[in-house]
Amino acid sequence: MKNKLIITVVVNNHVEKPYLLAEKGLSLFIKFNDQQFLFDTGTGEALLLNAANLNLDLANIDAVVISHGHREHTGGLKNILAFKPGKLYAHPAIFAEKFCRDSTELLFNVSCPVSKTFLEKSSTELILNKKPLQLAPEIILSGEIPLDQKTQTSLNDIFYRFDPYGLVPDTLEDEQFLLPNCNFKLNYRPR
Repeated sequence: MKNKLIITVVVNNHVEKPYLLAEKGLSLFIKFNDQQFLFDTGTGEALLLNAANLNLDLANIDAVVISHGHREHTGGLKNILAFKPGKLYAHPAIFAEKFCRDSTELLFNVSCPVSKTFLEKSSTELILNKKPLQLAPEIILSGEIPLDQKTQTSLNDIFYRFDPYGLVPDTLEDEQFLLPNCNFKLNYRPR
């Protein structure tokens, strides 16, 4: 069987179809041969409606993968856990309390709305990782991505987290991505 990868955008901040909802955030439905992954969950408002309107079968997801712990990527976790995905991959720091400063200097909470305890009590296996992991024969989860000094400096006035010393710039140590092996044809399915 030839390797086949299909990526469907479920949640994004821009949509062109009248039957889809846009929201700040991201969620991608990834089908690789007979495996299905959900990469991020958006804020949770559009996930279920868009998935239904795109005819995506959320009940057969093998794993949910979280890129980082901000609400626009984790907000739909409670919704997706109702479908009992087999596994949830995330960096341990997704549970840190995180904040963002907007253009008016207002600080607001962007933390993951689901606690580690809640996830551990669900039927989904929680796999916390910092190192690269192979999720499928041709798909790798990057693990921690160190930010370069220039990128970190530009983010210091926007993202914050609490640590034992109080509010400090967020280093976004929980950021990770999926990396496909490029030895197969990529099928992009626009919405």
